Amino acid sequence: MSSGNKIREWPLDYWVELLNVQLKDDCTITADIDTIKVDYLKKNVNSNIRLISLELTLEEYLALVSLCKRIISVDTFSIHAAAGYKKEVIGFYSGIHWKGEWYPYEGDNTIYIKTDCIHYPCNYKDCIFGYPSRCMNDLLSGMIDIT
Repeated sequence: MSSGNKIREWPLDYWVELLNVQLKDDCTITADIDTIKVDYLKKNVNSNIRLISLELTLEEYLALVSLCKRIISVDTFSIHAAAGYKKEVIGFYSGIHWKGEWYPYEGDNTIYIKTDCIHYPCNYKDCIFGYPSRCMNDLLSGMIDIT
């Protein structure tokens, strides 16, 4: 759920809305190891959604990805790993880089990115508009279909 780079994080409330509205089936979600984020999500998502937080080695992480039906992420590493296993991919990309620069080459991929910012692609480490970054904040959960 986190790229480890603040400018590329999607607002937690958007994750909650996406999970509660569009993931009606029983499912398991893995999140980064930020306990504050995990606790917030656990308090706000439907009870049929299991949320686990793991600290994994690279080998363990790739094994987990290989078992998933779909990967939904803001992290390009997760997206590329899933594409390598030919998993369905849904990615939320910030406007830091050019639109096609970090797209996966294989698999069933849907990438959401806002490119209408006057600074796109900004190549910034910090968003001049603050946080959540404007490009990620403008990717509203209601615009995204993961069903």
